[in-house]
Amino acid sequence: MILPLNERQDRLLRELAAAQNICKHQAAARAIVEMATRHLHQDRVRELSDL
Repeated sequence: MILPLNERQDRLLRELAAAQNICKHQAAARAIVEMATRHLHQDRVRELSDL
């Protein structure tokens, strides 16, 4: 997979990967899962609060 990043995004991804002692690919994959999980949870909470 090719993931074009600007300089800031690449720096942040490198820092995230280094902090977790993983490669940038793993850091990106984990970030995607975390954000998707958070987003879906927020949607579910919003949905339940409308009941």
